[in-house]
Amino acid sequence: MNRRLASAVDLHTQMKQAHWNVKGPSFIGLHELFDKVDEAVESCVDMIAERIVQLGGIAEGTLRAAAKRSRLPEYPLTIASGKEHVEMLSRALAYFGETARKAIDQTDEIGDKGTADIFTEISRGVDKDLWFVEAHAQSEH
Repeated sequence: MNRRLASAVDLHTQMKQAHWNVKGPSFIGLHELFDKVDEAVESCVDMIAERIVQLGGIAEGTLRAAAKRSRLPEYPLTIASGKEHVEMLSRALAYFGETARKAIDQTDEIGDKGTADIFTEISRGVDKDLWFVEAHAQSEH
C-alpha cells in the first residue's frame, strides 16, 4: 500500500506542476480543472495513508519516500502548453487508475474487503477525473 501512497503523492505533485505552469488559450479552464482534480487526488492520498495506519502500518508519505517508490511516468518540467499538460496528466491519471484497479484485485484476493472498497472508490474518482482531463484533449483536435 505504501507504493500506492507514493504514486498518489507523486500524482499530487504532478497536478500542482501542471496547475502552476499551464499556459495557452485554455489557461483558466485548465488551471481551475487541474486544481479541482488535485483536491480529489489529495483525498486519495489521505484515504490510502489512513488505511495503512488503520491496518497497523506506517504511512510513508514524504516526497523522498514517494520519489523512491512511485511508478508513475516521469513528469517533464519543461512543458507549458495546455495540450502537453493534458497529455501528461491523462497518462498519469490512467496509470494511477490502472494501479488502483490492481489494488482492488490484490486486496480482495487476501480477503481485505475494506481496503478493496477504498480502492474501488479511488478508481471511480480517478476515472471521472481522467474523463474531465481527456475531454480537453478531444476539444483541441
